[in-house]
Amino acid sequence: MKISFVSGLIFVFCSAAQSADAQHAWDLLKQPDFKSAYLEALGSKVQEKWLTKLPGPSNEAVHKVIGGEEFLLLSSCKPHACDTDNIAIAYGKATKRVYAKLREESGTTVLIGAPSAGIKSELESYYEKQFSSR
Repeated sequence: MKISFVSGLIFVFCSAAQSADAQHAWDLLKQPDFKSAYLEALGSKVQEKWLTKLPGPSNEAVHKVIGGEEFLLLSSCKPHACDTDNIAIAYGKATKRVYAKLREESGTTVLIGAPSAGIKSELESYYEKQFSSR
């Protein structure tokens, strides 16, 4: 009985530690450097409430080195409209730059932040992995 109780406690503490390190889109908005860069990159799109809050479903951010720089790749979508309104974001941790691919309800897609060819390629690939089945 003691062994399973101790094993249970270890599992709970390990799970809590992992979730504390998890970074979702809404988590990054709590970081001033990311939030500032992200809102600036959105430009006139900041009028879209879901884009400024990123409340929709989001996977944990993926760490990826692109062109020698570490990026966080993350995604989110408008609640109850993931198939029509979604965004994939690449955040350069060193440069504090944000690039994104945004799909809007009208079906148009917009690249945000003028990404280089390498960043654009990684962003497109990440976007497809996140939203191709929707």
